[in-house]
Amino acid sequence: MKYDKAEIDSIQDNAIFIFTHRHADHYSGKILKKLKGQKFDPFNVDDLEKLNTTIPDFKIQAFETSHKVFGISFKHYSYLITWYGKKIYLSGDTGELEHLKELKDLDWAFMNPWQYMDALREKIKVDAKKIGIYHLYPDQKVDGEIPDYLLILKNQGEIIRIPY
Repeated sequence: MKYDKAEIDSIQDNAIFIFTHRHADHYSGKILKKLKGQKFDPFNVDDLEKLNTTIPDFKIQAFETSHKVFGISFKHYSYLITWYGKKIYLSGDTGELEHLKELKDLDWAFMNPWQYMDALREKIKVDAKKIGIYHLYPDQKVDGEIPDYLLILKNQGEIIRIPY
């Protein structure tokens, strides 16, 4: 995992960090130790409910989802955040589709490419106005025409604004 030092230095002390799992390409205990703010991951996911009462017009729902690597299953959660009426789904590294079928009228779905491709193959509609595909590597190519609702996220530091 690589970060621009300026990006890390710009994080405010009251930041909230929400992690789907603790793989090194998503989670850095070394960096987190230096940062102030609230930190949530699969090992304290129950504490996320506190955010529902402390942040105005905010709700987060956690879905226990699988993430297997080389046959080993890791503790993993996907999340649905509703903030000022905007519904934002974060898949993490899961490939599961069951909970995704139930999610309706999303503003954004941030998904890994294998979950997105499996949904297409299984003819499961991702009910989202915009879909952000992440977990691509800088040299990875995406072939074919990309629909307007699909944003390929492979440049570090990209900023996505979700007006409310």
